[in-house]
Amino acid sequence: MKWKLLCEGLENPAGIDTPKPELSWYGPEEGIGQTACRIRLWKKGIPSWDSGWLDTADSRYQLSAGLEEKCGYSWQVTVKKGNGEEESSEEAAFSTGIFEGGRWDASFITGGTLLRKEVEIDGDIASAFLSFTGLGYCEAYVNGRRVGRDVLFPSYTVYEKTVEYTVKDVAAMLKKGRNVIGLMLGGHWDLDEKLHAKDVYNQAFYRGQCMGICQLDLEMGDGSRAVVGSDASWQVSRSPITFSSVFDGEHYDARLEQPGWCTAEFDASGWGRASVCSPGTGTLRYSYIPPIRVTEEISVKTVCEKDGDYILDFGQNFAGWIRLWAEEEPGREIRIRYGETLYEDGTVNTENLRNAKATDVYICKGNGRECYEPRFTYHGFRFVQISGLSELTAEDVTGRAVHTDNTRVAGFSCSNEDFNRIYRAMVWTMRSNMHSIPTDCCQRDERQGWLADAGVSSEFGVLNFDLQHFYRKWFQDIRDTQLSDGSLPLAGAPGWPRDTFIWKIGYHMTLRSLYLYTGDRRTVTDNYGALKKYESYMHSTLVDGLIPYDFYNDWLAIEFADNLMIANSYFVDFYNAMILFAEVAGDEEGLSLFQKRREELVDKINEKFYGWCLDSPLGTGYYGTCDTMAAAPEAMALEYGIVPEKLQEKVEDVLLWQLTKSRGSIQFPTGILTSGILVDCLAHRGHDEVAYRLLDREDYPSLRFMLSHGATTIWERWQYLVGNEMNSHNHPALCSLGAWFFKSLCGLRQIRPMKDGTAEVKLRPFIPEDMENAGMEFRTHWGVIRLEWVKKDRKVEYLVKLPERIRGTVVLPGGEETEVCAGEKVFMWEYDKERS
Repeated sequence: MKWKLLCEGLENPAGIDTPKPELSWYGPEEGIGQTACRIRLWKKGIPSWDSGWLDTADSRYQLSAGLEEKCGYSWQVTVKKGNGEEESSEEAAFSTGIFEGGRWDASFITGGTLLRKEVEIDGDIASAFLSFTGLGYCEAYVNGRRVGRDVLFPSYTVYEKTVEYTVKDVAAMLKKGRNVIGLMLGGHWDLDEKLHAKDVYNQAFYRGQCMGICQLDLEMGDGSRAVVGSDASWQVSRSPITFSSVFDGEHYDARLEQPGWCTAEFDASGWGRASVCSPGTGTLRYSYIPPIRVTEEISVKTVCEKDGDYILDFGQNFAGWIRLWAEEEPGREIRIRYGETLYEDGTVNTENLRNAKATDVYICKGNGRECYEPRFTYHGFRFVQISGLSELTAEDVTGRAVHTDNTRVAGFSCSNEDFNRIYRAMVWTMRSNMHSIPTDCCQRDERQGWLADAGVSSEFGVLNFDLQHFYRKWFQDIRDTQLSDGSLPLAGAPGWPRDTFIWKIGYHMTLRSLYLYTGDRRTVTDNYGALKKYESYMHSTLVDGLIPYDFYNDWLAIEFADNLMIANSYFVDFYNAMILFAEVAGDEEGLSLFQKRREELVDKINEKFYGWCLDSPLGTGYYGTCDTMAAAPEAMALEYGIVPEKLQEKVEDVLLWQLTKSRGSIQFPTGILTSGILVDCLAHRGHDEVAYRLLDREDYPSLRFMLSHGATTIWERWQYLVGNEMNSHNHPALCSLGAWFFKSLCGLRQIRPMKDGTAEVKLRPFIPEDMENAGMEFRTHWGVIRLEWVKKDRKVEYLVKLPERIRGTVVLPGGEETEVCAGEKVFMWEYDKERS
């Protein structure tokens, strides 16, 4: 039995900063079948703690016993199965480092973008751990070798509150005698002579002085310890990177390289001395989020030459950069410009990037064949235009996909090839917009953790990626930006204030998605206090029981809705989430309060926004006035439980008319914030056929319209636009529609975590008349769920495979419910009787 043991979500992490980490474990595909567990802990091989038998099916456990700082541990879990059989995992390891808020024997230093320190080591090394970070970006080196393969480190944070660092085991990189440790730094913005950010035209990213901190903790074979920390004795110089900017690109002058700068043989006599500086930043916190890495290489599909430039098409929109091989004379300047679309003449169109220059510049050193790829920037692109080369072939360039390396946990395929293409485009879109925060786009001068974009796409996100620690980190960013009155920002890291509730929905929506699909109770309780504080703030701003103002609406919608109806409907959903969170947190007083305030809000919404008319006792069926008769308010009112029971049929009829009749065909009228809600509403009310026709539509507005215009990722707008302003071609918000593939088409209608550590599911697939099959696989915290249906001889075969800790109900076409538990089972019915 192959196990996966994690400490704070990481395999065998080094130098964690918490004395009470969370341990978790995964068994094979079918799950562990655990009814009880026992965890044992060893400190340097000596037994130090034993949980005893715990009567729980939950495979997460937060240690209650405090650990020792800077110490190595190993641990093992034994589970007891339903038949009484016991099984033990292999041992896993982790080490503690400097606990959060603890004292570093190092200082932040500045003075150059290359920092080095010679270290003399006498004797045998038992262990060596390097703790480091830098602002804006940082790479560490030991004896000329790069430490790790993470890129674009550290994470974007609210730097005034939090700066992340990492710890790496470098024992194998060190030797007896002279060693060198070093840091290379890069700015998020152009730097002046004193390494301060300049030409800052956006509140985004790190805007202070470029600096780094580094601490090497050594334990020798004889048990003695030594610490080498960054201080004024370090040497400093400038790297070949003369310019770096998240938005604008990187400039690298290879003539300025100093080969071997981080080796003991290098002559650094001409280098300067570092200056100790006050960072003006917040707490140093260990980085538990999966790192940003190069995750895939993408080949060039076509190369065209025009007026001496080379235009490359990778056939896929993605985030990252290119690796270029070239052989030119010294001083030759090569310019690399990135973009999502082309002009009609075949050159790269960068208008929709707005102020972002998105251009890398490489100046050749001229010593034969040279290789370049940037370090301290990234781009969103499909096309690249390169100038300054005497020749280029497709083999000289490789695309490098770069994003937070969140593990894929799901797959989907079906007989509708356009649905498969849409699904792949959504996965690429989510990947491209995971850069230590969930960004809204990956190409223009924005790339922010806007709450609403992340919230509406979060369900698709957790259905396809392990986002537990990615979201935990982002929630910390959000808490860091919360003001003392409880108000929240529009975006996490940094916080952008504005009086709007609509764009702040992402906090509760993302937390709910994470909990429902992972059962992560800890993250709910960690954020419950901040959300309660925000609820209190929001309640204090109400006028006559309603949100009185909101800057936003259903963003980029085709038809105009009443923005206050949208805002107040989302506020009901906020209370729906808070009721769930109060139950998870065991807060009975809060639960009662939120239920009461929700009821009051619903009454006020129906009183204020529902349209009554004299000739109908059921009113108009619309929420809004005669100039805002849109589909989104009705869908939200039905989905969030706002509509009184006596009016539900009327409102539902109006919604269906709006979608199927009012424009002459079935088409989306909604924007990026409510399209997913609309599809959920239709599915929950038995109208999957309408949802299917919306998703399968080929003409504008539709996802297939995007495909017909060459899309390989999901757009920000329904329209095909390529000029300046808001028309990102790689934008996650409409990925909210992708959850329908799993929930309706494959039948995973509901997954509900249980208090005992298990989960329950409700399964009911929708079988379209013009499709032959569909299937999904989803590796959950409880094990792998596999659902698959296929038509054979006018019959439908529905395969259901559940892991040991999930049980559920399958709803058959006639409404009959059948219980299903662990294992594999096939259900069959006559397709002629299917009423989807």
